[in-house]
Amino acid sequence: MDRSGAYEFKSARQHAEEKRRRVDAAVQALAHRYGLPPEAAQAMSDGIRERYGDLVAQKLLDAQIRTYRRWVDPQLRALAIRSANASGSEVSAYVADAREHAARMIRLEELERRNVGRGKAIEQASKVTWDSLSPRGKRKARLYLEHNALPTNRTRQPAREAEFLKVVAGLIERSTGHRISFSSAPPGSTASSVGRHHGPAFDVMMAAAEMADYQRTNEAMARRIQRIRRQPQASPKAF
Repeated sequence: MDRSGAYEFKSARQHAEEKRRRVDAAVQALAHRYGLPPEAAQAMSDGIRERYGDLVAQKLLDAQIRTYRRWVDPQLRALAIRSANASGSEVSAYVADAREHAARMIRLEELERRNVGRGKAIEQASKVTWDSLSPRGKRKARLYLEHNALPTNRTRQPAREAEFLKVVAGLIERSTGHRISFSSAPPGSTASSVGRHHGPAFDVMMAAAEMADYQRTNEAMARRIQRIRRQPQASPKAF
């Protein structure tokens, strides 16, 4: 590692340690507010750091998965298209299985549109074969193979950092025995004041967000806490 690289590494490490100290300071203030013993405050700080380590590891895994999919998806797509367009003499076991699955999915979609009932639709669709499809059905099945063959989850997932904050909120609630809360509009301020939301639990959440490089405005953090309060209590292992 050259001198510039060593300097950047040292600077990054110091910055990370400073963020950890801010979390510890916020936790100490929260512990003082609720009269928690020192060991409880330490356990909360340790818990936040541990969940932060889980967050870093999960984000690294997510990045590796994205890199892998950028490499493998085009190849899987090409294989799916070959399966859709293969002639009878080229049909392998993979192609046959893929076609039979596509045939059943197409028939299931048609039966569900007829409102025959979910159970009956599944039963009838399970008996369909590729050869039993009409030419029109085979065209639809080929399109299904081309566009839907890749296994993927299109469900929108919350940001990992948002899940991290939910877990931090759970740690706060279990340590204090109270639902996470904050105050608004302190003396001398107005409802539109910048930074009007405050409180020891709020400060811990802000420090944890900063640790995770998840920059939130004062108002955005207030909304995040309100959403968390409407949800079931977070498990300390949830991610």
